[in-house]
Amino acid sequence: VSETIHKYLDRLYESHIKQFDAAKTDSEVLALWETCFTNGRIAGPLWAALTHKRISSEGREQIHDRVHMHMHEAVAELSATQHRLNQAEQMLKELAGQLEQIREKHVQTESRLRQQLQQAAAEIKQLQQSRRESETTRQRLETLESGQAILRMGQRLMQLTVENEQLQIKAAQADDLKQSLKNACHNLTELYHERDTLRVERDTLENLLLTLNSGSTTDTETADTTETKMAAYECILCVGGRSTLLPQYRTLARQLGLKLSHHDGGQEDALSRLPEMIYGAAAVICPTDYVSHAAYYQVKRLCRLGHKPCLLFKGTGVSSFAAALTKITSGQASINSSPVDTVETTT
Repeated sequence: VSETIHKYLDRLYESHIKQFDAAKTDSEVLALWETCFTNGRIAGPLWAALTHKRISSEGREQIHDRVHMHMHEAVAELSATQHRLNQAEQMLKELAGQLEQIREKHVQTESRLRQQLQQAAAEIKQLQQSRRESETTRQRLETLESGQAILRMGQRLMQLTVENEQLQIKAAQADDLKQSLKNACHNLTELYHERDTLRVERDTLENLLLTLNSGSTTDTETADTTETKMAAYECILCVGGRSTLLPQYRTLARQLGLKLSHHDGGQEDALSRLPEMIYGAAAVICPTDYVSHAAYYQVKRLCRLGHKPCLLFKGTGVSSFAAALTKITSGQASINSSPVDTVETTT
């Protein structure tokens, strides 16, 4: 097994091994490793440096210490991310409070405008009644009143007409405010949903990190149960996702004791390979927002036909992938959701 893994890593990081072959001394290997580490290239250069024939024990220890400190920095960065998330949640609460205040002010304004509109409607009704009465008494008014009185009445009518138009404009503005409030509530709902999704992915990554760093457990019954559960999903097929994150996907699956096979969803790999790969896997996961439509529908159809557990999820990051692995190994699936029977072994 060790030789197979060694050969596999040699093939995977062949370009880095060739690059490090140019180093002839221990100091040159360390200098080349330092350059790669500074530029953010760690995995390939790390394997090439540790397996270099010129590296000394002190050099390997120095590289190991550097990678160890890098892990501490990564944990610190995760803590800073958690702090920023807490700040974002606090800001969201403040925005929700402000939105509630705006809603209350809007309700008060709407009530006041409705009262003004009712008053205007009453005045219009009274005006219409006055106009009907004026038609019957027009002849008498011409004889009893001068032209100045008729002019004043016309001015009053124009004033009421202008006020009516202004009230109609205010009513339209109130409807616009109501629509704006509705849109704001919809956006707030989407923010809550996004927050819950990020919280689930965060909790999944934290639990995974705690599991990987906890070491050997003293509860052998729990360990045996976990191994049996993982054995039921020995080979997981991932269809789609970002090809650039494939090494992280494989590393995460390997740390969970799973074998991961990958199909890019039709970008470079032929879709004709999907049936063979799906029937050879114990379960299938598929990021729906980074896979072709043809591959998506073919995965659903083949998993139903082959009775393969299949989990469809959104997101292509490492956190989303970790959450998907956790769900599929715990028996949760979008298709054929019945849990896989564990294999009984006899001695």
